[in-house]
Amino acid sequence: MSTFTLHTPQTAPEGARERLTKAQEKMGFVPNLWAIQAESPEMLEAYQTLAGIFDRTGFSVTERQVVMMTVNVENGCNFCVAAHSAKGFSEVVLRPQGAFRKQEFLDFLAALPPGILRVKGICQFVDSPAPCH
Repeated sequence: MSTFTLHTPQTAPEGARERLTKAQEKMGFVPNLWAIQAESPEMLEAYQTLAGIFDRTGFSVTERQVVMMTVNVENGCNFCVAAHSAKGFSEVVLRPQGAFRKQEFLDFLAALPPGILRVKGICQFVDSPAPCH
């Protein structure tokens, strides 16, 4: 079994120190995933860059969390499910803001990623509440 180093801003390779320091300052801790990814500063940068792009989409925080949690469950990533089930996430999902249409859209978002994952991204969109199945 592989073991991974949980880096801190002090132990991370030079290229990852600033990113971990910013995380520590912003969140009060360094997420374990980032602490592990810091072993390869390029991987940490790529992950955070992609997350930043996702944050700039038209999806709300709740919608993004639904997509991420659905992918986590579909991929069987217990670590990710636990991380996204923390107090802050629960508050967002259990008390979503918005109109009645919001729940229908969240249901659609929850159905979409598993289908896309199952067909490896090759998807034909049809008039269906759960495309790609």
